[in-house]
Amino acid sequence: MSTRRILNNEYGLAEMQENLLTTLDALDTICRRNDICYAIHGGTLLGAERNHHLIPWDDDVDISMKRSEFEKLKKVIYNDAIPEKYYLDERTMWFPRFVMKNQDDPVYIDILIWDYISENRLAQWMKITLLRAIQGMMKEDVDYSTYNLKGRLLVGVTQSIGKLISTDQKLKIFYDIQTKRFLGKKQFIHRSNDSYRGCTYILDNKYMDGYTEIELEGKKYMVNKRYHEFLIMEYGENYLTPPPMEDRHPGHERFRKSIEKKQKARN
Repeated sequence: MSTRRILNNEYGLAEMQENLLTTLDALDTICRRNDICYAIHGGTLLGAERNHHLIPWDDDVDISMKRSEFEKLKKVIYNDAIPEKYYLDERTMWFPRFVMKNQDDPVYIDILIWDYISENRLAQWMKITLLRAIQGMMKEDVDYSTYNLKGRLLVGVTQSIGKLISTDQKLKIFYDIQTKRFLGKKQFIHRSNDSYRGCTYILDNKYMDGYTEIELEGKKYMVNKRYHEFLIMEYGENYLTPPPMEDRHPGHERFRKSIEKKQKARN
């Protein structure tokens, strides 16, 4: 357990956030010891930039890294050069997760990977559409109320197709699209395993080349030097301003429970 205290427990997430920070600390140590670069990402980065704290209602932690850095991380982890209480899960979802074992609530760091994508608009659309389709095939416990009619049809179709294909085969196809298809001249990158919207953010191939540090809950973590560009794309120019009260709520509970259900079924 981390010795740091998350003082704000307004949303009942203090214990989970403590465990998330402990897991992030372990991953940070592994990366620094092995010259592996990563960047804290998403709401984790947003909280660090706003006031150096986790967002009180945030219930997950994200990092992003280049494909080459992730491959280095995998070698370290699979060579058993990490504490026994952690492991890398590459099979439950379409994105890898660095997981803390033996937790009643699943505690893990989502790892989003930057891969090349073509400079051609049509090729970009094709790659992103195919990646989204595989994601849809792997989803379970979908809340259809969050989709319009077109979205419900698309998700329903991809889910039905997904049931006919094994998890290993879906992941193999997904990896092939990520790393081998529609790469163009390798001038641009995107987070190929990110969410429906996140995988559409395309930046030049130098975006993840430089790193600095940012403070979060009393400790320094890695971040890429151009992280403000992401914050503006994701949250808008006024990203330092918190959302209205009605929008301040944990956003991943249903998703976490779905992951937990799949993981238990596999085990």
